[in-house]
Amino acid sequence: EETGYTAGDIAEEIKYGRAIAARILGKHKAYDNPALLKYVNLVGASLALSTNRPELEFHLTILDTEELNAYAAPGGYIFITKGALKYMKDEAELAGVIAHEVAHITERHVVKELKIKGTDDSSDLARLAGGSSGAARAAFGQAIEKGLELIFKDGYKKEDEMQADKTSVTISTLSGYDPTGLARYLNRIKSIKE
Repeated sequence: EETGYTAGDIAEEIKYGRAIAARILGKHKAYDNPALLKYVNLVGASLALSTNRPELEFHLTILDTEELNAYAAPGGYIFITKGALKYMKDEAELAGVIAHEVAHITERHVVKELKIKGTDDSSDLARLAGGSSGAARAAFGQAIEKGLELIFKDGYKKEDEMQADKTSVTISTLSGYDPTGLARYLNRIKSIKE
């Protein structure tokens, strides 16, 4: 288990997640429905209060696709498809799905898997020299590709998924939602996805 992480690590996590989020939005259009987006973000904000990562700001985006899915990029970026929202019966189900994605972020699953860290030397000169080198940029680019593969193709490790499910129940409960929301939703879409 990791012992802790620095402010530099968090800054890197957010920068990395933002780059992945930009790529996701390059792949899928955002759904233009300001009222629905505001609602989804309010649910997300209330769940965020019950996490162990007060330093993160969560940003939720609805993707304009009929696919049934939700994705999380490090640093607080969460995407839910328009298709997934259609199959949700109540706010507890929405909260459960968001909380599951929040858990992937708060537990730093992608960050740990790909060892995303801030640079140890925080002197401005070292950061400027190291951060703008071609090698550093290439490494960052490769990490983005790997992160996208993990999120879209390979999926998380089984224990990470189980931890996210468990954490989702905790976050939902602490936020005052029916903790069975995620399970109800997943059972409903299982029959559709098969």
